[in-house]
Amino acid sequence: MKYQLSILAMLAAWLLPHQSQANSHKIEHIASNLYPHVRITTEQYQPHSIMTSMTKHKLPGLSVAVIKNGQVVWVKGYGIANKETNTPVTTETLYQFA
Repeated sequence: MKYQLSILAMLAAWLLPHQSQANSHKIEHIASNLYPHVRITTEQYQPHSIMTSMTKHKLPGLSVAVIKNGQVVWVKGYGIANKETNTPVTTETLYQFA
């Protein structure tokens, strides 16, 4: 999951669109209602938030991009980009990964 989010973060940095206020409600709904990728039908799952996932996986920061029909719908940064300076993650944050 970390790697998927990193790839989306790089894409978002290159394709940042103007986000409307109308999308803010949708963004918050998506960010607060995450489910695991694999679900077993006999188990009950409670939705969790991006911040909860970050804590669980010990991620100081990440960026998310939602893409629909080849177009970036919205991007948003969460957490901090640099632990030493407490620099927040933004939609312009660049990531290094291999």
